[in-house]
Amino acid sequence: MSPEQKEKALLIESQAEKLLDQVNELLDLARAGKGMLDLQIQQLDLSGFVQIVSQPFRELAAEKNIDFTLNDNSENTPCWIDSNKMEKVLSNLLSNAVKFTPEGGMIEFNVSVISDDVSGLPFSNADGWIRFSISDNGPGIAPELHEKIFDRFYRCSDEATARMPGSGIGLSVVKEFSELHKGHVKLFSEPGRGSIFTVFIPAGNNWFDKSQLRSSGGEKPRRTPESVIYKPAIEEESDPGSAEGRILIVEDDNELRKFLVRFFKPDYKVFSAADGKKGLELARREFPDLIISDIQMPEMDGIEMCAALKSDVETSHIPLILLTARVDDKSLIAGLKAGADDYIRKPFDIEELELRVNNIVARTKLLHEKFAASPLTTASGLQSVDQRFMEKLLKCCETNYSNPGFDADLFTDELNVSLSTLHRKMKTICGTTPREFLKNYRLQKAYEMISAQSGSVSEIAFLCGFENLSYFARIFKEKFDILPSDIISK
Repeated sequence: MSPEQKEKALLIESQAEKLLDQVNELLDLARAGKGMLDLQIQQLDLSGFVQIVSQPFRELAAEKNIDFTLNDNSENTPCWIDSNKMEKVLSNLLSNAVKFTPEGGMIEFNVSVISDDVSGLPFSNADGWIRFSISDNGPGIAPELHEKIFDRFYRCSDEATARMPGSGIGLSVVKEFSELHKGHVKLFSEPGRGSIFTVFIPAGNNWFDKSQLRSSGGEKPRRTPESVIYKPAIEEESDPGSAEGRILIVEDDNELRKFLVRFFKPDYKVFSAADGKKGLELARREFPDLIISDIQMPEMDGIEMCAALKSDVETSHIPLILLTARVDDKSLIAGLKAGADDYIRKPFDIEELELRVNNIVARTKLLHEKFAASPLTTASGLQSVDQRFMEKLLKCCETNYSNPGFDADLFTDELNVSLSTLHRKMKTICGTTPREFLKNYRLQKAYEMISAQSGSVSEIAFLCGFENLSYFARIFKEKFDILPSDIISK
C-alpha cells in the first residue's frame, strides 16, 4: 500500500470511528430514556481514572495555548463508577471547555471528595460525594438557557456557539449518565465570565443494586470517542503545486480540509485555511480563482467571509462554493444572499463537488467568450459589485473610445481602483487585459460603424481612436477575418 493509500485508509477509519461513536452515543441515550441502559459499576482508583481521561484534553488545550490546570485531591480514593459512561461525562465537559475557551485562556479541572454538608445537594449520602468541577473563561451561558442546554439536540443560537461544530447531545449525555450514577449536575455561568460545570456522584457503592456491581478489575477507560474530542483546527502550509488554476479551501475540520487539498492538488494550485478569518486574509493576499468554504467555523463563519469578499471590489469576482452540514435552509439562504455562487450539503460525493467546480469554471469560460465576441455587450449574470464594475467600465469605454490618447491604464482613475485590481478583475471576468479589452471595444465599434456605412474606413478608424490606418486594418483583419475595405465593398 502506497503512503497516499495508507493516509486515505486512516482517514476512512477515523471518520468511521467518529460516526460509530455518535451512533452508539445516540443509542445509549435512547436506552437511558427508556430505563434500559445498565451500569457496569466497578471499583477504580479515582486519581488514575482522572489522569487518563484528562490527558488528551491537556494536549489539545496546549495547542490553543490554553492554561489547563488539574487539581486532583482524590489521591488513594477508591470510587465505584461505570468507567465508560463516566468517561463520556467528563470528556464531553472537557471537550466543550477546550472548544469555547479562547486562545490564551484558562481551564481548571478540580476533583475532590466532599461531605454532605459541603455538597449543598438536596439529598444526602453517608459516604459523601465525589465532585468533578470544570471551569473555563469562555463566553459563558445566559441564565435563561441553563436548563435548556441539557435537552437533547439543543444548541445555543448565540454567535459563539453557532460557529462551533457539534450535534447538541453532549450535555444531555452528561446529565443522563450522571443521573444514572445517582448523581447530579450543577451549572454556574454568566455571559462574558465563563462557565463552571460541577458533577456530583455518590462516594461508596450503597446507592447501586448488587446486579450493577462488577468485580474490581482495575479497568481503564476506553479510547476517548472521536465524536467527543474537539480538535482545534491545525494550520498546515498551503500547497501551491504547479497548475495554473488557484483554489482556496476554507474548512475547520482538519481531515476534510487535507482531503480536499489532496483531491484538487493535481489540477490546481491549492491554498487552505482553517477558519473564515484566515480564509479572508488568504483570499485577499493570493486572489484565488475559486473558493470552497465550510459555513460553520470558529472566528468567522463562511457566510461572514463570503459577505466580506463579495462586498469588496478587489475580491467580489471570486466564485465561492459553500459547504454545510446544517439541515435547515436558513443558512443556505443567508449564504446565497451574501453572494455565494453555489452550495453543497455535507456529507457530499466528491464527484458532485468536482462537477460543481467544473460548472463554475465552464460558466467563467463562457463569460470570457461572450466578452471576447462582443465587448459592447451589457454585463449580466454577475454579482452586484461586479455588475456595477462592468457597467462603469463599459460607460468609460463609450465615453473615451474615440480619444486616441486614452490608454487602458487610465481606467484606474475612472473606476477608482488600483492597476493590479483592474488587471485581476478584468482577467477574471472578461478573460483579457484592460488594454486588450479597450482595443476590442474600439474594433467592435468600428465594425458596426463600417457595416452601417457611417463613413470611410479612415474616418471611422480615426473616430474609434486609431491614428495608424495600416495598424487598424491589420488588427481588424486578425479579429474579424476580413479587411474593413472588403466590408464596404460588399
